[in-house]
Amino acid sequence: MKITSRTDTNAEADGLRTGPSDLGASLDLAGEPADAGLCRRLTRRKMAAEVDARKLDDVLLVVSELVANGVLHAATELVFRVRLADASLTVSVDDFDSTTGFGPEPTHKRSAEGRGLAIVDQLADRWGITVVPGGKRVWARFDLP
Repeated sequence: MKITSRTDTNAEADGLRTGPSDLGASLDLAGEPADAGLCRRLTRRKMAAEVDARKLDDVLLVVSELVANGVLHAATELVFRVRLADASLTVSVDDFDSTTGFGPEPTHKRSAEGRGLAIVDQLADRWGITVVPGGKRVWARFDLP
């Protein structure tokens, strides 16, 4: 796993590289179930001082949903990003599967799956799917006061 980061005070301990621009970080992931926990921990560490606790809880739930969707549906390596800039926090997951035919509705009322993007839709101020070379980016943006 390769970790890249910007303006992180614990860079040496975590193997992160820092830079002078906006507050953010990214993780290259193997696409495994444990990846959601890694991304939540990174997001909490990077954003706890910048985002109020209630909003951060919403962000962490969305992080879990986006990463879990990538692991479950794309079944490829993933790239997770979190970025704070211009009074908003954006989280995104890139995968290497060009399929974009899913939405925020469960396929069946009793289905255990299919609710992740509905949760994202409720919690994020904006979200979307962007086609990128070799795959797609699913992102969610939260406006900050």
